Amino acid sequence: MDANGVMQTGWIEAPKGTWYWLKSNGVMVTGLRQISGKWHDFNSGGKWLGERTAANTGWKQYGSRWAFQTNGSWARNTWKFINGEWYYFDSQGYMRTRWAKAGASWYYLGDTGAMQTGWVYVDRTWYYMRPDGTLAYGWIEDGGKWYFMNRENGEMHTGWLEDPKGSGTWYWLKGSGEMAANEMVNINGEIHRFNAGGKWLGKI
Repeated sequence: MDANGVMQTGWIEAPKGTWYWLKSNGVMVTGLRQISGKWHDFNSGGKWLGERTAANTGWKQYGSRWAFQTNGSWARNTWKFINGEWYYFDSQGYMRTRWAKAGASWYYLGDTGAMQTGWVYVDRTWYYMRPDGTLAYGWIEDGGKWYFMNRENGEMHTGWLEDPKGSGTWYWLKGSGEMAANEMVNINGEIHRFNAGGKWLGKI
């Protein structure tokens, strides 16, 4: 509202030198917005950061964040394969890092934004990203060994596991996450037997 209580729209300068853009309903915009055919960048508080030019193809840095354009078109809500790596860009056109959800799947993009595959160690926890980059859940095989990833959050499981729950079928996942199979294992001073499929056969 201005000094007379009238709702303002469009560009406003408040305080001097700081610009904001208000939509026709008076709501302040944030993120990447197209105004009069040009793309403009606003921070989370609505402050205008500048105009995004569409003259070149390649990476563009805005503060600590990165965007990518091809022939003047900004990557938004999409994957881009750039220099041998996959990157994901959100609805505002910024490259995502670390965990990102695209569609129904979770991906890990590291600190550089490049999509990760295989084992990743994040915040002292192991996860497994499938060859397509999606987070794995449940049983996985890697290098001829079996591992179990939590079905809710994908964390690698260690220790005893009953699967399915309530079935009475138990498995032992070693500290490395590897399933014990066709062997005897000393667990807390007791010897336990496991068949070739990893099922617990009892103590000896």
